[in-house]
Amino acid sequence: MDRRYAVFLGEILAVTPPNNWDHTLNIINRFIWPETSKIPDPPKLTPSKPSSNTPPGFSTEGWAALKDNELESWIGDQLDRGPMPVFELTVPERVPRLLSSPSPERMQVMERRPESGIMELKLRTPEGSPFTAPTAPFLQGLLRIAGNEDDRTYLYSEFPEAATVISEIHSRLSSQDLPVIGPGGRVTVYQEPGGAQVDFVVRHRERPIPAIWRQRSEVAELVRRRIAEYDDVAIHCNFGYYELSKYTRQVYLRPAFLFLLDVSVSLEPDSNVTWREQVVVAASNSEGLSATEGLGGAS
Repeated sequence: MDRRYAVFLGEILAVTPPNNWDHTLNIINRFIWPETSKIPDPPKLTPSKPSSNTPPGFSTEGWAALKDNELESWIGDQLDRGPMPVFELTVPERVPRLLSSPSPERMQVMERRPESGIMELKLRTPEGSPFTAPTAPFLQGLLRIAGNEDDRTYLYSEFPEAATVISEIHSRLSSQDLPVIGPGGRVTVYQEPGGAQVDFVVRHRERPIPAIWRQRSEVAELVRRRIAEYDDVAIHCNFGYYELSKYTRQVYLRPAFLFLLDVSVSLEPDSNVTWREQVVVAASNSEGLSATEGLGGAS
């Protein structure tokens, strides 16, 4: 990553009200490309289009709503393609450091989390200044940072997952034509008291590792064992590269199935309680890697 970019972005945003995004972006651009007459075009923001199968609380594409007897067929459809590699990621100890110096006027607003290497950008709103949402050009400017972390395609969500989420941009691996699923794989702008925070949960891929698909029956059986514990369950599922949250160390990015089980239980007449259970299953095997590597302890 270009350290000048990270450091200067953090410094300039620390003293620029987050209600003049375009002006701030212009300053940043001229610093990054001072000797060019034309600033490179920003990454294209493509709107995502959640379908009727997208479960409540999610805004990513690719979800399917299934019954138990449809599981194996759907899993087989996802595996009916050439093998996809597992990617080794840059470990937190090797990601570029951010060299910004804090001061009373320009606090250190850009930093990496030590456990994951994920970048966080904190923005201050001057006291009494109203907060306004970022503009599309500014979001595209943020994607230049994400693009320096890892080369991906980005999809802008018009349906953020939470009220505090101002903007959410999901990613896809273009060469594999698969989305990045899970709690990571996105650039998110959160509104916070006194300002906002941007999380760049986009880890850098270093090299591909060959892998072979698991048997569809094996994957289906792992899910059925969990479903069998319940009488009333709704199943939503997605397939893609699974990226963990900013709070977790991750060394491998691998194809996986994500199953959401919405379980409904009757406690008394006319009274149901529903909770959600998440099941993540590795879609492939790779020599030297356990079935849980990169999935946060899932299978």
